[in-house]
Amino acid sequence: MGEFSAGSLIESYHYQSTWAISDRALMAGFLIIWLKRCILSSEKISTDMILPTVLLCFNHGIALLLALMAGINRGLRDLVSSFTAMHKKVSQSKTKKP
Repeated sequence: MGEFSAGSLIESYHYQSTWAISDRALMAGFLIIWLKRCILSSEKISTDMILPTVLLCFNHGIALLLALMAGINRGLRDLVSSFTAMHKKVSQSKTKKP
């Protein structure tokens, strides 16, 4: 029943590791991480990031300014809401003292 000879699985992985990764694949990996962290600010890499990454790797221009501005705007909104929430807690504690 389907037995493997000793070392056959390791040999298979070793054969794949002898091929070098192309420059375009390395650039795609960098761009998808950059899009995830800096432009789209998401927790996970989603399918929405794959098409812009491929387009950028093949020298097609895409408009990222809107996504970048939306990310900055969301970050500022979160920052302001956290400051106002903290300010409300402090002001409420000062007014409740007898």
